[in-house]
Amino acid sequence: MSLGDAWRTLRGRGDFALREVACVGEARTLLVADLVPRSNAPWITLAGEQPDSAATWALLSIARDGLLCNGFAYRIWPSMYPNGETPRRGSPEFRAVATATRDRRFELGFELREGAGEAFVCECDARADGTGSCAAVTAALAEVGFSAGERAHAASAATPLLPRRTTDQTLTLTTPQNAAWNDRIAMHRIAVSAALAYMERRRAERT
Repeated sequence: MSLGDAWRTLRGRGDFALREVACVGEARTLLVADLVPRSNAPWITLAGEQPDSAATWALLSIARDGLLCNGFAYRIWPSMYPNGETPRRGSPEFRAVATATRDRRFELGFELREGAGEAFVCECDARADGTGSCAAVTAALAEVGFSAGERAHAASAATPLLPRRTTDQTLTLTTPQNAAWNDRIAMHRIAVSAALAYMERRRAERT
């Protein structure tokens, strides 16, 4: 089953909507899913890279298995680069996402990736909660025996998958390509869950 077909099996849930967004100038579309457990919830966005990576399949499992906590609404881009080409700023896919999100503000963005190295890396941009979010992710991974590092308040070296101007903070979650497939998926599931739990705690403290 292809990644797109796997996402289409989630249709029919009352809080889930899946549609396709055109890439202007290209004969292809991007899938985008909105998951809205409750109205008036703050929004979070998530994106994966090419469809043959563990990162994109981890993102599917996160949505399918109910790991996205109900305190937020979610816009999910299952695969930013469905044809597998190298990500680049200004690409048709990047412009399509920017157009589709220009009227919405996101408290947090997740970019799920794979990369070189021996350990999982959590990077965040220079927003206020970044240090706490990264620390929560690396602590959760270390608790189950995964090696993980963090780079707080630093831009990722990789080309962004998500436009930054609509997102208050962005976490780039990168698993090592030499890790086992199931371990890479588990790392992403743990990391996203830990960051969301941290965000929920922070919101509870402010209310």
